[in-house]
Amino acid sequence: MQGSLPSEHPLDPGLLGVLAVDGERERAAAWAQRLGAPLLSAAPQAAGVVLRAGRPPALQATGPGAPRHPLAVDFTDPAWRRRLAGTSARRDPLARAVGLHRRSAPAVVDATAGLGRDAAVLAHLGAHVVALEASPVLAALLAEALAGGREAPEPAVALERLSLRCGDLRRLLPALPEACREVVYLDPMFPAGSTRGGVGREAQILRALLPAEAQAPEAELLEHARAAATRRVVVKRSRRAPALAAQAPTRSLHGRAVRFDLYEP
Repeated sequence: MQGSLPSEHPLDPGLLGVLAVDGERERAAAWAQRLGAPLLSAAPQAAGVVLRAGRPPALQATGPGAPRHPLAVDFTDPAWRRRLAGTSARRDPLARAVGLHRRSAPAVVDATAGLGRDAAVLAHLGAHVVALEASPVLAALLAEALAGGREAPEPAVALERLSLRCGDLRRLLPALPEACREVVYLDPMFPAGSTRGGVGREAQILRALLPAEAQAPEAELLEHARAAATRRVVVKRSRRAPALAAQAPTRSLHGRAVRFDLYEP
C-alpha cells in the first residue's frame, strides 16, 4: 500500500470501517490506520459503506437495497485502457469544453476529482491536471490507483501529468499558482433522483459515503472556482439538470448523457 495523503477530515460520514479481503487482515489493518477507521471482522448490516481492502481496494455499500458490486478505480484495468484508446480531444465533449481541441497542454484543476477518471482522461489527452478531493477515502483510493497506474507501462506517461491533493477546494484553490489553474473543472455530485448514464451503482455508493449535508454548497463551489480560474470554469451536469447554483452559463456543450456548462472567470 502506498503512502497516505494529509487530510483535513478524520473520516467520511458514511464510512463504517475497513474489511479484509481474501484473509489479508494485515493489509486491512494498514488501511484502517491510514483512514482512522474501524477494522471490521464482518460486513455490518447498517446502511453505509465499507472499504474492502483488496487489490485494488474498493467501496462496498451495505444495508437494505445496497448495490451488490463494489466500486473501485484501477488505471491498469484493460477496460480503462480501451476507453483511453478510443478518446480524442476533438471528439470528447469534456476535452472540448476544457479547450484541448485548440490548446495542446492547458493547465486544469479538477476541483472535485472523486475517483479521478475525468482527470485521468484529460491528462491522457495532454492537459496538466491538479486533482483536488475533499473526501479522505476517495483521495486515498485515487492515490493508490495513481501509484499503481504509474508503475504500469501504458498509462504511466499520462498519469505523470496528474497530481493529487486532498482537501477542500475552498482552501486549496487559492493557494495554487495561477499557472496551474487556467481551467477549473467541477463535477458536483448529482442530487438523489437525477439521471445520468451508467452511474446508478456508483452514485448510490458515493451518496452513502458522502451524504448531501457533508458536501459544500453549490453556490460556494462555483464562486470559488470562478475566483480561481484564469480562463474558464467547466461544470459537468446531467442533461436535464438545472444550472449549478441557478447561475446561467455562458454556453454549454452537450454529450449523450451529460452536458458541460462553461463560465467566465
